Amino acid sequence: MITPRQDQRVINAQTDQVLITDHGKLLYLNGSVAQTLTAPSVGGLMGAPPGFTVDVYNAGAEPLTFVPRAGHTVQGGASLTVASRKGVRLTLAPGGADWIALGT
Repeated sequence: MITPRQDQRVINAQTDQVLITDHGKLLYLNGSVAQTLTAPSVGGLMGAPPGFTVDVYNAGAEPLTFVPRAGHTVQGGASLTVASRKGVRLTLAPGGADWIALGT
């Protein structure tokens, strides 16, 4: 048996959010309809710090939309669409205003 090295969280709900405890995890989205994933709060005592990273894989048949919190962007835009059977690594950039997407 192979033991996974990366913690995982499976998400079946149509909408969910990245939790601060998801740092370094693989979020495996497996919905039967299009899903929306909202970024965690940024900064402060309970928010994500710059460098916060999460891997996201869309195993569902419909697109996944990643939406940053108000006042933030992803790759300079308002949202990021991840196609079915595709994955992306999301990292909060220095300064905490933009999410960097690798693998899109």
